[in-house]
Amino acid sequence: MTSVIEQSNRSKPAEIFELAFEVAAVGMGLVGSGGVWTLVNQAFCNLLGYEKEELIGREVKSLTHPDDVGESTRLIGELIEGKIASYQQEKRYIHKSGRIVWALLSTTVAQGPDGGPVVIGQVQDITQRKEAELALRRSEALFRTIGENAGDIIFVVRLPDLVTEYASPTFRTLLGHAPSELVGANSMEFIYPEDRAQIVERVREMLNEKSNSHMLEVRFLDCGGNPHYMEAHGCAVRNEEGEIEQVVVIARAIEERIAAQKKLKAREQQLELLLEELRCAHQEAELFINSVPSILIGMDGEGRIRRWNSTAASTFGLEREEVLGRSLDGCGIHWLSADMEGKARTLLGTKTEAKWEVWFERGGEARQLGLTATWITLPHSEDGELLLVGADITERRQAEEELRYKTAFLEAQTNATLDGILVVDVDNRVILKNRRMAEIFEIPPELSEEQDDETLLKHAMSKVKDREAFVEQVQHLYSHKEATSHDEIELRNGTVLDRYSSPVIGKDGTHYGRMWIFRDITKRKRNENAVRQLSQAVEQSPAAVLITNLEGNITYVNHRFKESTGYSFEEVVGRNPRFLKSGHTSANEYKQMWETIHQGREWRGEFCNKKKNGENYWGSVAITPIKHDHGNPTHFLAIEEDITERKLMESQLRQAQKLEAIGQLAAGIAHEINTPIQFVGDNTQFVKDAWSALDPGLSLLRALSKQGPGEALAPELLDQVQEVLGAVDTDYLRGEIPMALDQSLEGIGRVARIVQAMKEFSHPGSDEKQFTDINKAILTTLTVARNEWKYVAEIETVLGNELRPVPCYAGELNQVFLNLIINSAHAIAQAMRDGPENKGTITIRTTQDEEWTTISVQDTGVGIPVEIRSRIFEPFFTTKEVGQGTGQGLALAHSSIVRKHGGRIWFESEVGVGTTFYIQLPMAARIS
Repeated sequence: MTSVIEQSNRSKPAEIFELAFEVAAVGMGLVGSGGVWTLVNQAFCNLLGYEKEELIGREVKSLTHPDDVGESTRLIGELIEGKIASYQQEKRYIHKSGRIVWALLSTTVAQGPDGGPVVIGQVQDITQRKEAELALRRSEALFRTIGENAGDIIFVVRLPDLVTEYASPTFRTLLGHAPSELVGANSMEFIYPEDRAQIVERVREMLNEKSNSHMLEVRFLDCGGNPHYMEAHGCAVRNEEGEIEQVVVIARAIEERIAAQKKLKAREQQLELLLEELRCAHQEAELFINSVPSILIGMDGEGRIRRWNSTAASTFGLEREEVLGRSLDGCGIHWLSADMEGKARTLLGTKTEAKWEVWFERGGEARQLGLTATWITLPHSEDGELLLVGADITERRQAEEELRYKTAFLEAQTNATLDGILVVDVDNRVILKNRRMAEIFEIPPELSEEQDDETLLKHAMSKVKDREAFVEQVQHLYSHKEATSHDEIELRNGTVLDRYSSPVIGKDGTHYGRMWIFRDITKRKRNENAVRQLSQAVEQSPAAVLITNLEGNITYVNHRFKESTGYSFEEVVGRNPRFLKSGHTSANEYKQMWETIHQGREWRGEFCNKKKNGENYWGSVAITPIKHDHGNPTHFLAIEEDITERKLMESQLRQAQKLEAIGQLAAGIAHEINTPIQFVGDNTQFVKDAWSALDPGLSLLRALSKQGPGEALAPELLDQVQEVLGAVDTDYLRGEIPMALDQSLEGIGRVARIVQAMKEFSHPGSDEKQFTDINKAILTTLTVARNEWKYVAEIETVLGNELRPVPCYAGELNQVFLNLIINSAHAIAQAMRDGPENKGTITIRTTQDEEWTTISVQDTGVGIPVEIRSRIFEPFFTTKEVGQGTGQGLALAHSSIVRKHGGRIWFESEVGVGTTFYIQLPMAARIS
């Protein structure tokens, strides 16, 4: 027979939708009104690391990050209630491995198959993007911090138009320029005109990919137009295509060094004149040269070293005697920069000045030098000298490189933080505003570069709920520069912000401005409210709530638990709930319960517990693990509903239903007993009449027996014998009397069997499961119900051989079999009214394996219409005429098989062909 599922007609659009849903590249899922997944595709399973069977039927919030549960639940509720048509949310899921998965969730609501609302969600993995955003905000924060605290000037230039995009506060300190005035202006405006050409040339080299970085000594103009010598290091910033978009420049004031170099140069020239004119002072001059803190190397026109001071000796580890008369390449220095000798000879040939940086190795370590080469002409002589002056700049370059790294890191960190940050200077001009600040206050692009704090303040006022309090606090802090503030504000869109403000004060006490930090605490506030509401809901819940630790010891009970059991909190805390046992529940069921919850799964069942006063009560219990963020259980939560009255009503209902069935069967059973009783009575009457006919003959025989031996038979006795034999058909009686007695004994046995079957069927049974012979129970039920089926159907029994006894409630199971057999008989009777008058067939089969015992009841009746199949097991639903049934039979059968026996019941039906009901009973349960 075809199953219910095979009978359902699926439209083409539905098939297309299911195919598109399954092959979608992004995760998709359907959520019902209960907040559980009813359908998910493979992409969604891959995203969270679960199989479909693990997700379908599971609550959405169970895999949602705890910080996102409240918002997600609220949005789903508003969708289902029709308050919103759709929404998009960035939220966190918990992967099966325990890691956090960031996702962009887009949802809408539609009508489900049952007519109720269904939430359709599309999930896109954005974990990498969120991690990249976090890294970027951290880098920006690092950059800003370095820029604001470094002693050097730091600025960012956009290429190729050389527009300044960022200027550090040190511009004001060193040159008197306000950084806000420089941003957006051409960077050449604060460079000395004569130095601009070399900067343009270096930029051209960068753009032609000749170099990524350069070091220049250029003159910067202060706010009064005066030049200041700076050592500027530029580093190219490339985009993803490798194109240079920006140059980050770090400049350090070197006026003192330049002045010292000029003074040194003049002094060296004076020294040379003095040496030439006063050779007697040669020894004193050499002493002076060796006292110069810079490296000083002199070479003659042939490139031979003539001068080598003490700083050069300590820098290179070579004494003067080791290098005099040798070339730069032959003096024992391990140069790492290419062709030092060639550069020196070029300068000797051109007699020009030059600056460059070179690398050499000493003791296995690479060191960097900054050198200046100058040709000196000796007075009163045609000879000259190439003088190399320089210093070891290794540490300085390392510090600059570290500064560049920290700058990039801090800049990314600023934009990666979850807090909105706003920094204003002493004139209330914006000097820093991160991305999160723009997101929180929804700052439009046209205001993103606005430097006026007043403009941003007006925009922020349009977003906050209490404008007056907001402005009053801002004005108070701006008028009290030393004050700090920490409070909460609420935006008109419902967002709650934690606001912190503090002054920016230097080590010397100088006030530089004010910093504002805004943190979104909406979820935290909602969670706090939710926790308070949940706490009140649990305490006031009509169901008893109990929480234990992993060892099963009680840590919390609510007010309802104390009312239900009569125990106070002090009497139960720290104790194991086993003190509530009444003895009605088997040890095996407790074992299964503990195994289930220790595996992290929910367990549901019924317990008969004992109150403090000794009174028993029934409870329907759901026990589930409470898990922390990593998915491991920390406690167990038990919610118990008192079902004592319901259990009593169910018992009464089952008994009433059984009495109803017995009442319906009473006439049939009476008829079944009446037939054998009738022919037993007829046969008894026949034997009585036969006895009356035979009695004279027996009296005659008694008289004959009194004659003595050898006496002649009296003629009158002989006549009487002839008369008696003539009046009675002895041959007939000899054959019929034994037959009548046999028929009577058979009828009496049949009545005894019916009475015994009725006794077994109507036995009230036990409150606990007992091992039962299923085949015998079926045959007993067939006997009791014979009058219901014998006129419309033939019974075929295909019962499995050597079936093991099954643990069950025998009385309830007899009622289930009776209901199914009577329903089958009625279905066949209806088919006979609508068609041929031939009897139908009811086939009952039993099979068994290691896990299940299966019983099927098949009929050749009218079948079940498609439109009512979903309601077959509903209480009080019936298609029979008034007076033929209450509609409780299949509902009670479903309740008994599924809920009490832990089994399964289902059916297959085809209209006009018949119906088969299947029952499966588990073999695992045992009687304790």
